[in-house]
Amino acid sequence: MAFAPDGRLLHANENALHVLDQATGHASVLVRLIYPTGLTRPRVSSMKFQPDTGELFGIMKTNDFGKRINTGTYLVKIDVASGVVTIVGARTLDGLDGLVWGPSR
Repeated sequence: MAFAPDGRLLHANENALHVLDQATGHASVLVRLIYPTGLTRPRVSSMKFQPDTGELFGIMKTNDFGKRINTGTYLVKIDVASGVVTIVGARTLDGLDGLVWGPSR
C-alpha cells in the first residue's frame, strides 16, 4: 500500500492497482497491472511514491508456488495511468520488502 500525493490510499496485488476507501476498506480497481513478460506469478509486495517526482516505485516478487520458492525480487516503477510495471535495474535481494525515501539534497 502507498499514499498517493493526492491523499488516496493505493493497494496493489497480482492483478490490479486499487484505491482503498479509508473509511470502509472497500477496494476499487484503478488500473489493471501489466507485468513484464516471462515472469512467474509476479505481484507487488510494497510501494512508495517518490516525493520529488511523484513516481510510484514498488517491490515486485515472483514465485513458483509449486516448488515453494521465490524466483526473483525486483525494484519496479509502476505507471499509475497505464498500469505498466517496469523493472528498474537488476534482480535485488530476495528478502527486500519495503521502500523509503530519504531527504533530497
